[in-house]
Amino acid sequence: MCRIGCILCFGFLYTLSMSGQIKTASVEMQDFVHWFERKYRTSVSYADDLALYPNISVDTTQVDLDKIRKSLNSLTSIEYRFDEEGHLFIRQRKVAESPSTLYRFQVLNQRTLDPIELVAASVENTSIGQYSDHNGMLALRIPKKWNHRKVGFSMVGFAPLWLPIHDLSDVHKVLMSELPIPMEPVTIADRKNPVNNSENATAMEIGSKTIAKASQILGDDILRDIQMLPGLIAHQDDDSGIRIRGSGTDQTLLMVDGIPIYNASHYFGIFGAVNSGYIDRAILYKNNIPIEYGEKNGGMLEILGLRSEKIDGYQGSIDLNLLTLTGVAQGRLDSMWTFRIGGRTTYRSVSNTGFLALFQDEQQPNRVQNFGLNETDNLISSIPDFRFYDINGNLTFSPSSNIRVAINGYKSRDNLNNSIEVTRTIDRASGSTRVASTLSQREFWESRGGSMLSTWQLTPKSAIHTDIYYASYRQQDENRIVLHVMRVNADRNFRQRVLTGNEISEIGFRSFLDGQLLPNASYKVGIELRQYKTFLLSNDITKEQLQLRQEASMMNMFSNIGYEWSDGWSATAGLRSTYYDPTQKLYWSPRLDIRKQVSPSSYLKASAGRQYQLAQNLSFENLYRRTIETWVLSNDIEIPVSTLDHLMIGGSWKKNRWLLDVEGYLRYESNITEVALNDINNSIDSGVPTILNEGYVFYHGTGNMLGVDVLAGYTGRKLSTLLSYTLSKSTVSYPSIARGVDFPSPLDSRHQVQWINDLRIKKWNFGFNIIYASGRVYTDLNKIGANRLRVNLTPEERQSRLPNYIRLDMGLGYRFLIGGLKSSFNASLINFLDRDNVSYIQYTFTLPSHNHAAPRGAFVGNTSNLIPRTLNLSWKIEF
Repeated sequence: MCRIGCILCFGFLYTLSMSGQIKTASVEMQDFVHWFERKYRTSVSYADDLALYPNISVDTTQVDLDKIRKSLNSLTSIEYRFDEEGHLFIRQRKVAESPSTLYRFQVLNQRTLDPIELVAASVENTSIGQYSDHNGMLALRIPKKWNHRKVGFSMVGFAPLWLPIHDLSDVHKVLMSELPIPMEPVTIADRKNPVNNSENATAMEIGSKTIAKASQILGDDILRDIQMLPGLIAHQDDDSGIRIRGSGTDQTLLMVDGIPIYNASHYFGIFGAVNSGYIDRAILYKNNIPIEYGEKNGGMLEILGLRSEKIDGYQGSIDLNLLTLTGVAQGRLDSMWTFRIGGRTTYRSVSNTGFLALFQDEQQPNRVQNFGLNETDNLISSIPDFRFYDINGNLTFSPSSNIRVAINGYKSRDNLNNSIEVTRTIDRASGSTRVASTLSQREFWESRGGSMLSTWQLTPKSAIHTDIYYASYRQQDENRIVLHVMRVNADRNFRQRVLTGNEISEIGFRSFLDGQLLPNASYKVGIELRQYKTFLLSNDITKEQLQLRQEASMMNMFSNIGYEWSDGWSATAGLRSTYYDPTQKLYWSPRLDIRKQVSPSSYLKASAGRQYQLAQNLSFENLYRRTIETWVLSNDIEIPVSTLDHLMIGGSWKKNRWLLDVEGYLRYESNITEVALNDINNSIDSGVPTILNEGYVFYHGTGNMLGVDVLAGYTGRKLSTLLSYTLSKSTVSYPSIARGVDFPSPLDSRHQVQWINDLRIKKWNFGFNIIYASGRVYTDLNKIGANRLRVNLTPEERQSRLPNYIRLDMGLGYRFLIGGLKSSFNASLINFLDRDNVSYIQYTFTLPSHNHAAPRGAFVGNTSNLIPRTLNLSWKIEF
């Protein structure tokens, strides 16, 4: 019992001691402060870090402040006082400073002598330290009693360096040697969605390397990536242009760092003409485009390079595949100047690389599928000689965070030589005729441009932007055809040559002020001046039919205002006016975007507006009925100014890793123009070709486009998938054709599905794409003749559809290190199923006959295969 009593007594005393939290003892200052604030319900203020203060002996069961003061007085290294409200102030007692010396350092890269920012410098075994600034400068005051110690400098990517203090000069240069640290590639666990809504709720922002990069036919291609989004055509292997909701590529404003690009294709469109390694992001506008831009009524794709503030040091990459070489480099010259440069080129003629011959059956030439009447399939052998290159450059000057001036340049060029041979046998009552034709094509196209973009931040809430730019595009197409007609009784040869050249140039000045009027209201107001020039050379079209040289100037004024309400509503309303000199008319373009935030993860949206098209790309059939595209300016005579009114209503939901975006749209376009031959007969009797200039007719009509775009996606730690679906209907109507009956437009495709998948497992990357689209409409030239004119035929009589388009692409990538540099190896297989997708290509000749009263034989070629099963290998290294 005595033992039990002693134990209980000891437990009771221990409990009492613990109830005071800290019994009389030497405790750390931070524990004392916490106890004091709880005990006396007051606050303690102190200077510097509490961990540097000495311990204090205090009885925490004591409530008498006098005894607390005595405990504090026992500490000779601190000072304290209580104010009238009982608050306690503590600081370290000042002591006489020991003699010291101030050393100044500049830290430089030993190899390049460039300053190194954020280098950590410290005196060993002390708390004295500092970081270098952007000029590599720092200063340390070191007591003389520590002259026997060393100063250390450390920075990731450089070898640590220790210097004896007694060897230092007052101003000392520190040279650090580079020491790259090998690191295994890191997979980011939570990736961003590849497509995000931009600040404009009706636009989409796309990263340059996030969509379908594993399965691209020729490496990363931002234009091909964007084609995989809903509302855009992705099933034209021979065109990488951006067609938005039934509009043509000429109706899409494509801007690369402020430079308009008129042709976005390399090598029949298999390559996009924009170097994806050079750019940082792109913004797609399928509805209203920013108010400072105009005169394009289809939409806009704005492609932006990396901003100067994101460039630090020198970086670059080299990407080699079986067909092209791509290089990108960027760096900071000093604190105010940065540069970027990127280029891409074929090694030599693309078709002579041996790549095509390696993966195609040489015994089976590409097949021409014929969808005309009374014709049989034929074989062609066509291996084009092709070369191209493109180059981008940027130099940015930013003397402060308020001023930025960027100078950009762009140039690309394509050269094509091609020869197509076709042999046909036409049976007649008088006997069979065998026709051997050789079509030789020489073509080049070139884009050039430059821009100077400047921003001056006037106040934290307002800035003025000034853009000056120049862009030009020119192309030349020369076609020669030789016909060898072999009859039973005689052979004859016929030769013809068609030359088409086209050039368009544009120079512009744009300046606007934007900012905030109120915390929830923004504004933008500005002016734009532009000058256009076009030139057309063709021995098909005469001066009487179309102006061959054109100039036009225009002046634009624009403004918009945005407002956000507290209940989740926001709206942006704008108005743009354009005075167009050739028509001497004023065109008004109103725009309205509305958004309603329904929940933190979802919102509703709507957009409406009007746009005009002043520079247009006309398509017409040349002497061989091959489609030729040429840029012309509207003049309200042959080429009226086209107008497009649009309405969009939709909604978006994004939560965690999931994304769903839906947009329903309606578009009405007026004053559209089509140039075509009413009669396709082209006589070459007597060996002298007759060029039917009088046969070209300008048809003017209207277009309707309606549909629904759906985008669904999931972005997980390993799997990223994106599904796009578009249900659409595009029709046109011309009063002069079939009495104005609506019929499908050449860009009509009712159903389009694009499914993109990317799976990452450790260092491996797997991907596959599936593309499906309804067959496109084409006009069968076999159905048009002297007695069946285009204007008299109903759409059902002259239109046909190509087969449905189906393509499966697959890709495999592996990431690794070479000498501390990031590298990747990628293999892609395009058109894995080797499906015979086709493209619409036609040309025609009417064969001569001895009896002119007899029907003439039509010699018509129709469609050709697109991309067969194609393998590509690439290797990329980043430095």
